[in-house]
Amino acid sequence: MTFFRSLAAVACLTVVAVIGQGTPTLAGELPMPTGRAILTVSGTIEHSNNAGQAMFDLDMLKSIAPTTITTNTPWTEGNVTFQGVPITALLHAVGAKGKTLTITALNDYAATTEASLLTDAHAILAYEMNGERLSIRDKGPLWVIFPFNTDEALRTETYWSVSVWQVKSITIE
Repeated sequence: MTFFRSLAAVACLTVVAVIGQGTPTLAGELPMPTGRAILTVSGTIEHSNNAGQAMFDLDMLKSIAPTTITTNTPWTEGNVTFQGVPITALLHAVGAKGKTLTITALNDYAATTEASLLTDAHAILAYEMNGERLSIRDKGPLWVIFPFNTDEALRTETYWSVSVWQVKSITIE
């Protein structure tokens, strides 16, 4: 009996370690946020934690392949360094099956686009700017950022219109 309890304890520790890394569990469930949820992903997803939706707090997002982009934007002065989760990694974490994303802001502004527009351009969902947490006043808690400096094609209305700030949710269809 002790062997099975030890085996069960090791299995539980392994699952906890995997969950802590932002990886879905074997059952297709994500861990519940331990802090205030700042993002809800819904629609055609395989991994959820709340009635078919995936809710994320800041720590959960920070655990998914943090990436940095230094770029200028039409809304900031000079080059700014953003840190966030790559949209590609976020879509993978929720097991996204759709091809269209609707990104919605706190003020209910919404932009709908093909997921490939964001993933092909290596967009991130930024949660920090110049090492500081994005506040609602500064376009937070989350802001879709493209590496605008890397390609002139990204500096167009097509990309600016989906650079949603104050992101609260993403719906995948």
